[in-house]
Amino acid sequence: MPAPVGFVRKLRALQRIVRPAGARAVALALLLKLAKKVAPELSMPRYRCAYPKHAQKSIDSIADFLAKHPLEEAAYFLSCVYAVLCDPTERRELAMYFTPPKLARHIIEGVQLQTSTFCEQRFLDPACGGAAFLLPVATILRDSLRKRGVPPRELVRIVNRQIAGVEKDATLAELCRQFIRIALADELTACRQELGEIVTIGDALECFTRKKLAPVNILLCNPPYRKISANELAWYRQRFPEVIAGQPNLYTMFMRAASGLVVPGGLIALLTPTSYFSGPTYERIRAHYTRHCGILRIDLIHERDNLFLGVEHDVAALLARRRLTPAPRQAPAVFAWNEVGGWASLGAVELPRDEGPWHLPRDVTSADALVKSKRQCASLQDYGYKARVGVYVWNRDKRRVRKARPKGRDRKIAVPVVWATHIGQDGRFRFVSRTHKEKRARFILLRPGDRRGVIERDCVLIQRTSSRAQRRRLVAAAPRRGFAKRHGGFVGENHIIILEPILDRPLVPRHMLTRLLNSEFIRDLYSTTTGTTAVTTAGLRALPLPDPRLLKELVGRRHSLKQAIRTAFGARTTNKHSNMDDAKATAP
Repeated sequence: MPAPVGFVRKLRALQRIVRPAGARAVALALLLKLAKKVAPELSMPRYRCAYPKHAQKSIDSIADFLAKHPLEEAAYFLSCVYAVLCDPTERRELAMYFTPPKLARHIIEGVQLQTSTFCEQRFLDPACGGAAFLLPVATILRDSLRKRGVPPRELVRIVNRQIAGVEKDATLAELCRQFIRIALADELTACRQELGEIVTIGDALECFTRKKLAPVNILLCNPPYRKISANELAWYRQRFPEVIAGQPNLYTMFMRAASGLVVPGGLIALLTPTSYFSGPTYERIRAHYTRHCGILRIDLIHERDNLFLGVEHDVAALLARRRLTPAPRQAPAVFAWNEVGGWASLGAVELPRDEGPWHLPRDVTSADALVKSKRQCASLQDYGYKARVGVYVWNRDKRRVRKARPKGRDRKIAVPVVWATHIGQDGRFRFVSRTHKEKRARFILLRPGDRRGVIERDCVLIQRTSSRAQRRRLVAAAPRRGFAKRHGGFVGENHIIILEPILDRPLVPRHMLTRLLNSEFIRDLYSTTTGTTAVTTAGLRALPLPDPRLLKELVGRRHSLKQAIRTAFGARTTNKHSNMDDAKATAP
């Protein structure tokens, strides 16, 4: 459910008027206006709403917009208003990004399919800002109890007993509780009984470690996600040592807490970034879930622009059931969201039983590639290459730089700096600087005895980062033969990955490896081995590749590269002539 253009314009206009200190006042004012139009008989608290008078017109306009939408959508948009008006640093710190109602309902429907007694369960959302999950759960309970003829007083008592949430931000906690009150307006008015304090203001992780949260049957959560800072790391390492490695993300701490907050047999539904699917940083959380839970379903959302407001990560919904013993086999059903066709089934994918990466397809095409790659595969090391990241960081490296190769005595100690922009989308390497930053540092002067990061052999280069809209995740190129020798080596900038030969004669030559990495089949395959938009050395090491000897043999028989790749993986193809995949992407 993309945010309507008109709403975004109104919100931006309001943002120019209201300072972050007034975010709470505006949010509560909108809440009161919404309640007055949707549930006029409901008694609401009296809030102090001090905001600029000239913001009134914008607030009234947004209030009219909210009143025209169903309550769950209005709650989502109102929460987004508050988040956008807050200080940007505070928003990033608390990760105020909310689950759209359409997606929240989809996740809840998946949970309902796993239990026949959904309305008898106890629910918890440990990061319930916006009431994305608690509000639809309360609505489902309300409708079910109404059909059974449950009296209003008893209905409110059941909601108080079965629904709970934790929220760190006091304003979001209040909004969450009031949204549920509005949903139960008829019952609250009829029985003159108040809704309990079902939302606790505080840090859910601290509450979990202090055992202040009672176990529940179903946990639903879109946890905050951001890197844990160095100052915070000691606190988390002391409390969650079993899942911490490297510099973890905050959402993995919530994943760990979630498995301890449900009873055995209980269900966990989490909406998180996909980064934990691969990489050494997330090995422990993957191992924890494969040992202590049965993974039932994974829903992949890559077209996030049409679902979220301001989210920059690919996300996935994980549905798992807590187990007391490890599952003999983990083969969750995998689905992918497509704006045109909705949810598409990608079949069941078997996951490793240890900390290994979860190779999940992005779409039907990559699902086909993943199945074929499991029949027979080699690794980058088998090809005779190792991956390393460029060491040059322009604002940290203290070595002197030059715009051009110097003359005189400095010439012998000057080597080129290779930037990511030198690697073209067409797979060609061009040593041409485009930006002022690159032109300023085309060459770097090495210090005596310091050849740190210098590459002295012919190699393959890969862009380390890719844009959100970029379909091709892997963009590789090979400098001309002898480029490194002619310049006495070169230094890679930090946004490139260098595939350096580890053998005198690698099994696969550079030009063939470059074409292989730029091929559509391998591009789709790489997307199954990593959960981030960045290209990583760990992802490249885990990338399944066709048998190098068989690949060379097939290409030697004049097979097209596309046909050779598929044949080497054991897949049949009727297309004997490749098109774009076989474009010669390198110089000799």
